[in-house]
Amino acid sequence: PALLFVAKERLHRLQSVYLDGPADLVVEIVSPDSARRDRVEKYEEYEAGGVREYWILDPTTHAAEFHRLDEDGRFHAASTPQGWFVSEVLKGFPLRIEWLWREPLPTVLEVMRSWSEA
Repeated sequence: PALLFVAKERLHRLQSVYLDGPADLVVEIVSPDSARRDRVEKYEEYEAGGVREYWILDPTTHAAEFHRLDEDGRFHAASTPQGWFVSEVLKGFPLRIEWLWREPLPTVLEVMRSWSEA
């Protein structure tokens, strides 16, 4: 994956060259060569493996997909009300989706101020 996150209580899974068990959050950045693999094959692998959240970000189309693992062990699309995604894995980290594609990126102050809107 482009990025993965392992919660503090599961850091024991992190070995020197591999992760022994699922990450809590996986982010994939789609490229033309990886679109099918990211949206189909990796989706199925991460779902079966128990990854709690899977984000698929496509810089070409400016699309962002957020999937959460439910109690039934299946991914379901997470809602993004008013353009915000609120992660259940990264508590206190709401993400305004437009920030992903904005040039220039928002300042830290702008981000912190906008969190009160989320």
